[in-house]
Amino acid sequence: MLAPTKAGHWIFDPYINHYYKEPIEAELLVDNDTKVAIRWTIKFVADGTVSSAKLQYDLTYFKARKTARLRAKQPYGDSKEPTFPAVCKHERWE
Repeated sequence: MLAPTKAGHWIFDPYINHYYKEPIEAELLVDNDTKVAIRWTIKFVADGTVSSAKLQYDLTYFKARKTARLRAKQPYGDSKEPTFPAVCKHERWE
């Protein structure tokens, strides 16, 4: 879910809710007649011998087709593009 506010854009989903307990900031990349694209970054903190890392998500929603593409990648590495069936729900965030 993406919510624009005067302070910026914020993203919230079950994963973010579980670990962050509140929305995190997102960057609006494109919003035109054909698509909306947003980007946000999840930060993983070191736990024991596992080092800290970041994972960047890019979500593009294609308005005419009513489909979306989600890309997850390390900001400094190769992208991983999982493909699976999904349903997008449009909800208004109050």
